[in-house]
Amino acid sequence: MKIIKLFFLFLAIICLFLSFNGDYMSIGKAWQIYHVNSLIGFQKILESIFTFSVWHKIIIPILKIKLILVISIINFSLYIFLKTKK
Repeated sequence: MKIIKLFFLFLAIICLFLSFNGDYMSIGKAWQIYHVNSLIGFQKILESIFTFSVWHKIIIPILKIKLILVISIINFSLYIFLKTKK
């Protein structure tokens, strides 16, 4: 179990450093490649529900986050979860 914890910690650190150095795919780009119509539909739903510009103020900055940073956060969360579980 100790090796698995160290593996997740090591992977989280590597992915974190890589997210600042490279040109990796963002969440929005991955969503566009996977299914662009659902991304357009999601935008239409948000624009119809909210009167202020949620899309430009909140969603676009989230979609610009790099996937490798998200992977780093997930790995670090798994490390913390396994560390607290005994």
